[in-house]
Amino acid sequence: MQIKGVCLDLDGTTLNSSQQMSGRTVATLRRAHSAGIETVIATGRPAAAVQPFIEQVGLSLLAICFNGAASVRLAPGQPPRVLAREEPPDVLAWLAEHD
Repeated sequence: MQIKGVCLDLDGTTLNSSQQMSGRTVATLRRAHSAGIETVIATGRPAAAVQPFIEQVGLSLLAICFNGAASVRLAPGQPPRVLAREEPPDVLAWLAEHD
């Protein structure tokens, strides 16, 4: 079975006890992206609080923020783009396609 997507929490999972993303984690996220694995960040944080980690990783990622209240596309050097209400079903369709 090939992994097609991962969904990661930030606090206590992707970030260490110092609230930092280690070099190993950054490298792993980049390798996953290079392998075609869709990575989604899920967090209770607002999008603006996730942006510094997006800058560190250097990838455009989907983030589920505010404890699921907003789906946001985050990219390095760009403001967060909240997905329109109509867009999340496309995300669900992608997930269903890649079950």
